[in-house]
Amino acid sequence: MKSKIISAFHVFLMLIFAANTIAQTDYNAEIGVSVGGSYYLGDATNKPFTNIQPDFGLIYRHKLTPRYALSVQWDNTKVKGGNGTTAFENVVNEFNVMGEYNFFDHEDKVYKPNSRKHTFYIAAGVGGMLIPYTNSEGTNTEFHFSYPMGIGYKIMWGQRLNINFIWTHTLLLTDKMEGISALNNNSGLNGSNLFNNDWISNFKIAITLNIWKKQCDCLQYNR
Repeated sequence: MKSKIISAFHVFLMLIFAANTIAQTDYNAEIGVSVGGSYYLGDATNKPFTNIQPDFGLIYRHKLTPRYALSVQWDNTKVKGGNGTTAFENVVNEFNVMGEYNFFDHEDKVYKPNSRKHTFYIAAGVGGMLIPYTNSEGTNTEFHFSYPMGIGYKIMWGQRLNINFIWTHTLLLTDKMEGISALNNNSGLNGSNLFNNDWISNFKIAITLNIWKKQCDCLQYNR
């Protein structure tokens, strides 16, 4: 009799676990906002974390698989530095499209040994920046391509929310981020060396909301 009760209890626990598993909801994408800071490396300074400026942005992430995702990010920030006639404070709008690789399967699936509700990830892609630039002909807004790359940490917070810690380092394919011609390759170092162009780093926290439900694959999973 005792063994039957124990067996029935085990079956009951398995039914609860199965019901909870089936009730889990997966989503195809995330959308949210980010806040943080940024600093620039270029002709006016080569020291990291100098003249940190506030950064505000938007992020959309499409989940391709538990390991891979594609994100689209916009950031609004400033670069600041120089002194005297070369002092500058320039607004920068960044647009980046990056592929992301998670170190673990980023999903809430207790029956998958490599799945995690939190994971580190790396990212890289292509982007562009809108930058006001002033020379002898006046001030115009210019668009230049860039190469963003970065690392981050994702945390699932309940069923719908996510917390993201993001650090992105972006190489601009020009030397005009300061916005004034006096600081455009004033040391004559650019030449054919791509890495002598301007850089900007963004470190931020993003809160995202899961959107677009997808059918759970729990019952189709084979170990």
